[in-house]
Amino acid sequence: MHQREEEEEEEEEEEHMAACTRGGEEEEEEEEEEEEEEEEEEERTRRERPQAAQAGEDGRVG
Repeated sequence: MHQREEEEEEEEEEEHMAACTRGGEEEEEEEEEEEEEEEEEEERTRRERPQAAQAGEDGRVG
């Protein structure tokens, strides 16, 4: 899990350098906003999934 985070950081650094090289700071900001939104959505999904699974188990009628 740690390795994935490091890889993502390296990838972000490379994207940042590429964006600076081509002068696309606005484009980089948009990409960062999109990534943040995706991360928030993934977090929500992770939080909801265990709750849904638990509700499904608890809600069964035998």
